[in-house]
Amino acid sequence: MRFVDVEPVAGERALELRAGNKKYLVAGDLHVGIEDELDRRGIRVPDQTDRTLERLSGLIKERRPDRLVLLGDVKHQVPFTEKWEGRKVFRLLEALSALLPVTIVSGNHDGGIDGMAPENVRRVGSLAIGAVGLVHGHAWPPEKLMKCETLVVAHTHPSVALCDERGRAVTEACWLRARFIVKEAKKHYKAPYPQMVVMPACNDLRAGQPVNEARGRMLGPLFRNGLVDIGAAKVYLTDGTFLGAVKDLQISRRAFRGRRD
Repeated sequence: MRFVDVEPVAGERALELRAGNKKYLVAGDLHVGIEDELDRRGIRVPDQTDRTLERLSGLIKERRPDRLVLLGDVKHQVPFTEKWEGRKVFRLLEALSALLPVTIVSGNHDGGIDGMAPENVRRVGSLAIGAVGLVHGHAWPPEKLMKCETLVVAHTHPSVALCDERGRAVTEACWLRARFIVKEAKKHYKAPYPQMVVMPACNDLRAGQPVNEARGRMLGPLFRNGLVDIGAAKVYLTDGTFLGAVKDLQISRRAFRGRRD
């Protein structure tokens, strides 16, 4: 599965981006601190910070990128952040930035992250690397990113529902490759329009609503305003398996009554 010079890492919720002689590792939606919100809801899970660090540092050592790009929602709590979450975020970013340069493309959960990040961590609102634009996806991308060949977004945590042998739906994180609907995109941007890659959340506790559910919806202004052809979007599992287009994967609503993640 390749998108120009963008290639998801098989078996992981991260991608590699090559531009010239430089290689970048991109991961989005870490949601550091989400386990504490789950705990308040009565769902007990271990602290995920060390696990996230282990996963990312392992990828860094294996793939040997020149820079790590965190595509928004590094932290979880909004609008306020507790001191304990700030300490978790700082510890994670300090350890990662000791391995290689780190850039954060801010997301809607990242308010106040400037005060939690080490000084050597770069923070931006959007980023263009070669012919690839990167933005979290919670806001309208700047016009310059819409001139890229590929636009990479996170934020919406795509997943796909699949029926098992008993007709029950199981949910899996997925990647999407989509195109803009020119007629709708023209209302907001000048042509040409990039192809789009939608990343799954790096944090596997952060699952989105399945894209092939009858009432499924995707987050962000590009999707809410109908600029993206979701029905024709191609769906890939994180191991690289191509499942087909969203419109060909529609699942009966009855299956969702017994859905399990």
